[in-house]
Amino acid sequence: MHSQQLQRELDDVDCQLAALKHAHADLDQRAAALTHRAADAEARCTDLTRDHEQLKARLAAAQNDVEDLRRLVASLQDQLAEAAGRGRAEARAREAVEKDCAVEGKRRGEMEEARAKAEREAESWPSLVGAVRFGLAQTGVMDK
Repeated sequence: MHSQQLQRELDDVDCQLAALKHAHADLDQRAAALTHRAADAEARCTDLTRDHEQLKARLAAAQNDVEDLRRLVASLQDQLAEAAGRGRAEARAREAVEKDCAVEGKRRGEMEEARAKAEREAESWPSLVGAVRFGLAQTGVMDK
């Protein structure tokens, strides 16, 4: 009986040993799978770190581009304001020239009128000159 009990205990131990070996094999498989997953995760982490560095570099370049664009926009705005100022100055100058031209046109008109009047008066001078000569001749101041 004692041997039967020992045999049963031995059989129980064998069953437990088989169960433990099976559990050990299962744990080995899980450990291998986890090791594989860890290697994949590490490779993925390396890829993500590289991608992160590339994105940081691209972001820095984009920020530089944004600053360059801001400076360009500010420069263009300054140029636009300067051109607008020149445009306003040119418009004022054009208005002044137009005003001067109008004044000059008026003066020319007045001069044309004066010239026409002078010409009309000059047409009557020969008779006036003749009358003056006649008068001077009569008084003896002028000898012919």
